[in-house]
Amino acid sequence: MSNYKLGYFIVPTDNMSMVVKIKDKFGSIRYSVNPQMVTMMFVKVNVINVRTKSSNNSILVDFATNSEAKLALVELRTEMDKIKNRFIQEEVQQEALIQQLDTGVDFLSIYQGGTQSTGTQSTGTQSTMTERITQLVTKLSNDFNTLRDQENIQISLNPIDNFDESVDDHIDILDYEFTYKSDGCPNIYINGVHLFLGTSSESIAYISDGENIFNTIETNTRLYINPYLLDYPIETTDVITIHYLTV
Repeated sequence: MSNYKLGYFIVPTDNMSMVVKIKDKFGSIRYSVNPQMVTMMFVKVNVINVRTKSSNNSILVDFATNSEAKLALVELRTEMDKIKNRFIQEEVQQEALIQQLDTGVDFLSIYQGGTQSTGTQSTGTQSTMTERITQLVTKLSNDFNTLRDQENIQISLNPIDNFDESVDDHIDILDYEFTYKSDGCPNIYINGVHLFLGTSSESIAYISDGENIFNTIETNTRLYINPYLLDYPIETTDVITIHYLTV
């Protein structure tokens, strides 16, 4: 008998959540997982295995069937990504602030830009400070608007067919064409296991428009995977998740 129930086993996260809380079917909190510490998540039979940096023992979350466990893994990954993406956006904002301070304002040059006298500053110095601070605020405002306009896209699909390890070719297993470009390399998971994208025909997986190969999502491109290089079969019950921020 399983200890966890699909659609019920996660305590919903909010903007203040630092961990994902997992509860059993009776409502008792069994685990609190920090997404930043997770190294691997995958489904084995009907059990989600979660491995972390903080422990040698896996967190085991069992469900009634293999199909339920795969769907639950997507649900768990989604909640973890909410927290991880919030951390990433906060880091991006901090880096933007630091970069703007480095390139937009040199406070030492501000004070050295004009003459100073005891207790007062010249009009030229005050004007330079005002102009540079105004430029800094404008640049920061533009950066924040860019971050706000980015969309958080997550796509979960099943393969269109079964592909075993005898298939030694890159296959468009989802028959799905991307519409929006990604800001950097997307995160791709097969049943919760991270899939690394390459930039050559020797890679296990890549993004392509049919001619060019990318490890980022471009307009009108598709995901290609080589089951032989993947080293395990792909089945129609698998859940492939693509998650990324738009440009």
